[in-house]
Amino acid sequence: MKIRFFSVLLILFAFVVQPLVAQEQTELNQKNSEGQKVGKWKGYYNDGSVRYVGQFKNDTPYGIFYHYYGDGKLQTKMVYRTPEIVYTTMYYSTGEKLAEGKYINKQKDSTWLTYGEANKIVEKGMYVMGQKQGVWRTYFQNGEVSAEMNYKDDLKDGPYRIFYEDGKVKDSSNFKAGRMHGLTIIYDTEGGKIVEGNYKQGKRHQDWLYYGEDKKVEKVLKYEEGKLLNPEDLKTILNDLDKFSGNRKDVLEYEDLRGTINYE
Repeated sequence: MKIRFFSVLLILFAFVVQPLVAQEQTELNQKNSEGQKVGKWKGYYNDGSVRYVGQFKNDTPYGIFYHYYGDGKLQTKMVYRTPEIVYTTMYYSTGEKLAEGKYINKQKDSTWLTYGEANKIVEKGMYVMGQKQGVWRTYFQNGEVSAEMNYKDDLKDGPYRIFYEDGKVKDSSNFKAGRMHGLTIIYDTEGGKIVEGNYKQGKRHQDWLYYGEDKKVEKVLKYEEGKLLNPEDLKTILNDLDKFSGNRKDVLEYEDLRGTINYE
């Protein structure tokens, strides 16, 4: 009797569920008489897996949209406050938060945050209608600022600072309309100068000073809008790198060995 009873229940369940499934399928991906998307929609990848789930009213998205990776994990959650204003949260394929911020008219706007390991903020800055503006900061995993830069109309413009993990300045530079321009000073972990010089529209210009561990100037390289005027002194700097220890040697290698030293 029990077997027959459960068989009857299964048959009744099938009669109830199948119409509901069919109804859901017919209610998905509908268009009105004017060919506009209406109601609940699902988009699919070529392999048939779900790409997004959301809803439309006369071709305009509203409410919450979910976008997925090909393996079904959540990629992006978009909350439509209005058709123009969308609060967005993005996720790594591991499920951890990647970034969050606001779109206005499909352009990034206001404060955006980027996250790294353990949901810690690794970058923070402001957009105005799709362009970076004002102060942007990146962070170490310990929460200390690793770099601080200024933007104007999506280009670096103004002071630029790179820090050691203990908060001391490692690199102090300046930008103008996206190019390094003005005084640059690079420091060791104790706050002593390693290199000091000027840029002019992205090119080294005038005297560049190289300091020894005794904090005295050991070498001077002379430039004229990117052209090195005393290359013989550069050779002595490169030959003497082995006398520097720790990050002083690392910084000199970074400054003077990158890209086979093309100063033109």
